[in-house]
Parts: sequence; structure tokens; C-alpha cells
Amino acid sequence: MEANILFFLGRMIYGVMLIFLGMNHFMNHEYLSNSAKAQGIPFAQAGVIISGLVLIVGALSILFGIFTLYGVLLLVLFFLPVTFLMHRFWVIQDPTLQMVEMMHFMKNFVIMGAALMFLAVHNWSFALSSSG
Repeated sequence: MEANILFFLGRMIYGVMLIFLGMNHFMNHEYLSNSAKAQGIPFAQAGVIISGLVLIVGALSILFGIFTLYGVLLLVLFFLPVTFLMHRFWVIQDPTLQMVEMMHFMKNFVIMGAALMFLAVHNWSFALSSSG
């Protein structure tokens, strides 16, 4: 299969997944706010809303191939602190909860790594902007 089509399909999968993650911040706002409060995050309710918007804006940037540098940087700047502040598996004593948090940590880490790979792409095929 042609590389441009594979890149496009990968972008679609990645972007749709980020939209689901972002929408989850609105659909489960109370649960996520309480979780953030429990981690000592200040302004947890506003943070959950803002983080949901960041995920959706970043996803739309990648899906449509517009302002991708800004969209990717927004995602990386979101995932870097959130991953280390919200999913501190290394401080959890319960093995089951520790495993759950480690999986969330790794998921975020992989999403951030994939976002960084988008920075290496200079020609975004099937994008609204020729350079992404």
C-alpha cells in the first residue's frame, strides 16, 4: 500500500482516538475531576475541561492536517506533565491499582511519542494544508 495512504489512515486512527479521549473528559467530568483532585491537582474541574479541549483541538489539527506543528506541540505539552502528575504508578502500593496506573502512564507516553513522530513529517498527504 502506498505510504501516503498509510500515513493518512494512521492519522485518522490517531485523531479519532484523541477525540474519544477528549470527549471522555466531558462525559466523565465529575469522575475525572475527583481523580485530579485526589492527585492534588489545583483547579481540577477547569483542568479537566481544558484538557478535553486540548485533546480535541490537537486531534482536529492532525485529522485535517492544519496547523499541525501547533497541534502536535499542544499535545506534547499536554501529555508531558499530565502523564507524570496523574499516573504516578510508582507511588501506589496496591499491585492492581499500580498496574492500572502504569498502563495509563504507558498509554500517554506512547501517544506523546507518536505525536513527536508527526513533527518529522513535512508533507502531509490528504491534508487541508500542504505542509500540515
